[in-house]
Amino acid sequence: MALYNTASDNSGLHIGIVNSVDTANAGVQTGTVNYAEGKYEFIHSNNGKEELIYKEKTNNIQVGLVNMANNGWQIGILNHNAHSCFPYMALINYSANTSENE
Repeated sequence: MALYNTASDNSGLHIGIVNSVDTANAGVQTGTVNYAEGKYEFIHSNNGKEELIYKEKTNNIQVGLVNMANNGWQIGILNHNAHSCFPYMALINYSANTSENE
């Protein structure tokens, strides 16, 4: 257990007072405050034509007092899930991964 955990990608278990993931949380975050940015991935394809694809990274599970993410499962006192039907929710919140193509 640590006071503060930070990672670009998490595919395991974060246990700490504050946990932060910049890109993708494919694992579990458990602590007082959990934050997963879920940044967009930009893929440039040059197979005869140029294409830019926006795909949001996934958040898996957060368990804590305060949880913040763009998608995935959250269990806690206050959960902020930007793409959920109810962005702010107590106890449990969920939203699926959203992708946009342009």
